[in-house]
Amino acid sequence: MFLFFSLSLCCLMVEKDTFLRSNVLELSRHSIFSRVYIDLSTPCEIPELAQYCYGDCSVPLNGKIMDKAKLKNKRKSKEEKLTLVDLLKVPEAYTGYKEGAREVWMALVNLSNDGFYKSVLSGVQYSISVHICAFYKKMGGIFLCNPSLFGKICKPEGKVNFLKLLKFAKNSFKKMNIEKIEELFTKPELNKIYDIQSVILDVDQYYVNPDLLDVLDKALLVLNCTACEKCKLWGKIQFMGLRTFIKVQLNQKLDNVDELIYAVNFLARLVTSEYESARLESLYKSKYSLVYNVFIYYEEILGISLAFILYFVIFKKRRR
Repeated sequence: MFLFFSLSLCCLMVEKDTFLRSNVLELSRHSIFSRVYIDLSTPCEIPELAQYCYGDCSVPLNGKIMDKAKLKNKRKSKEEKLTLVDLLKVPEAYTGYKEGAREVWMALVNLSNDGFYKSVLSGVQYSISVHICAFYKKMGGIFLCNPSLFGKICKPEGKVNFLKLLKFAKNSFKKMNIEKIEELFTKPELNKIYDIQSVILDVDQYYVNPDLLDVLDKALLVLNCTACEKCKLWGKIQFMGLRTFIKVQLNQKLDNVDELIYAVNFLARLVTSEYESARLESLYKSKYSLVYNVFIYYEEILGISLAFILYFVIFKKRRR
């Protein structure tokens, strides 16, 4: 009887997680949530990081403003620095960005000694690493994953902090009060938000240091020093989503629709990371991991093979 109850509870939790993930992802694909205003043009103002700001990793921009007139007026788009970007055209994936990445990350780490901040930052890093491994190389219209890289860079301690972050994000989303901005959404969009909130069971109380809002504002300045524009885009979205969730835990109401948009996209990244982490872990431990490596590095393998054949042919001719 106990075994049956345990299995039933497990199945129910899996079903709820699947429902949550599918609904969050569906919501993030709505035009109101997938098109965001974001600052990509403010230059790096941190001298020790400015030397790394020379990358391109350009983001395809969306020049078309949304057709919802009232939304256009309510969104804080009057600042010239803000650019409208369609996130559906810029999926978070491996870009090859390395130069300066460690320095930028260490600058983020050193912003605060708050234990919660350190844990959250570790969770964000794990989530980003999972996305890099899950969407490593585009072939045709699909992304190939890299299980071997996952085993190398996604460590158990990072996963623990990621799961804590995911729990915090779900808890915050459930507690969000969107009364001030309800009028900006259609009824189906509102229903989707409330459906997501209803399926989240966690009602734990979190104590969050109010000073973390200032820390995250400083983090956004650090992210201006990211050489890769796509990395800067997704980094800012995730940190602004985290900022929204901290405001929620401080019992502050959302002031504008952008805060909810960042929160939805941040939660979408986290639930995707949860799913992809489990998939990559399974592939990494399976006997098919090597097959993925062949597909991922086929260009390098082909190049080395051709070089070897060419060398063999030349060497053979010289011996004659």
